[in-house]
Amino acid sequence: MNFVSLSPIDSNYVFRAMLQTLSQPGTIESLTLSSNSQCPAQVALLLSLIDVETKFSVVSSVADADQQHWTTLIHAASGAPSASESQSEWVLSFGEPSIDILESIPRGTPHRPEMGCRLIVSCSEVRSTPQFESPQSEQNLTTISLRGPGIETENILHVAGISQRFFEVLHDINSSFPAGIDVWICDQFGNVSAISRSTEVNLVTTRIGVK
Repeated sequence: MNFVSLSPIDSNYVFRAMLQTLSQPGTIESLTLSSNSQCPAQVALLLSLIDVETKFSVVSSVADADQQHWTTLIHAASGAPSASESQSEWVLSFGEPSIDILESIPRGTPHRPEMGCRLIVSCSEVRSTPQFESPQSEQNLTTISLRGPGIETENILHVAGISQRFFEVLHDINSSFPAGIDVWICDQFGNVSAISRSTEVNLVTTRIGVK
């Protein structure tokens, strides 16, 4: 891909989906972009919210997703300046980010929680039921339960391609709410779910903390 673009109509549509999933953590929105936009869903999430004053970074653990290439394309499409992960307001991760990167992302402070970063992570599949489109998705599968504001009782997410360790570290990062990071998970089919910094995250088989 030599360029990326997101039409104004799609930008508004993606923005609403991001707000909806963040206000109801663990619910899933399925994005379908129009032919006027040329970008993967996870990139559309970023483009819908950054501008010339928003610092962003791209990281990748996926062999066919070159972070420098995507950084260049996203900057050209948005005008947003790239920065290191520790200085970014938004981080887009193709695949699961390393623990070092996850722990370096700004999380703000209890007095200035707005300084916390927003993280977008791509994965193989995310589902509310353990029924996947790809048989390979059942490998490296993590199931989590979510409780907290915006959730009536409990929401369950089945995530293929993101390890249990990621969610354990995310819990630790968000244990000083209102400081923390908000996370959007996006799969290859355009399914998007969010985990707010106020959300209690538990592994289904192992409880990893309560707020």
